[in-house]
Amino acid sequence: QAHADFSYEELNPHHYTGDLLFLNNSENATKYYWNLGDSSVSYASDTLTHKYKTNSIFQVQLIATNKFHCADTIVKSVQPKFFAGLYIPNAFSPNDPNDSIKYFRPIGFGLKTFHIQVYDTWGNLIWESSALDEDGRPTEYWNGKTSKGDDLPMDAYVWKTDKCIFKDGRRWEGMEYGNKHKYTGSITLIR
Repeated sequence: QAHADFSYEELNPHHYTGDLLFLNNSENATKYYWNLGDSSVSYASDTLTHKYKTNSIFQVQLIATNKFHCADTIVKSVQPKFFAGLYIPNAFSPNDPNDSIKYFRPIGFGLKTFHIQVYDTWGNLIWESSALDEDGRPTEYWNGKTSKGDDLPMDAYVWKTDKCIFKDGRRWEGMEYGNKHKYTGSITLIR
């Protein structure tokens, strides 16, 4: 009699990426069929790694068959973890040759929704973005210019965020300032 069983763990426990390691704990079986719950299948016998691309609960099925073609099936719910974070810089210098300093570029990963706005000291909207790539990273940046392409002067500007939700459904807590989290802050444009 075949007995199907498996366990799983995060492949990168210190950097959650949606990668899981499955360990086949079946007994008295010679063939295996895995349905990983996201339209992926495998016939791995011992261990199996799989990358999930969305944060959800997946029903993973393992069918273990012995040499007499007797099969046993087990289904377990798995929920991979995803790293998620967002950092908003507080200064940039458009004349610097280093791209990480040259642009005001929010840095994040694992975002499902994102919206940021930049205002001048009079409250005029200068720049905004909601663009994310498939990994939930912001893709746009502000170059210190007006929408018409004119250079703005060296000054302090204000950024504001809303609708920053991670793929696992958590809301971004905001930037940490001392012991408080805020959804707004200042950016110094240095020329």
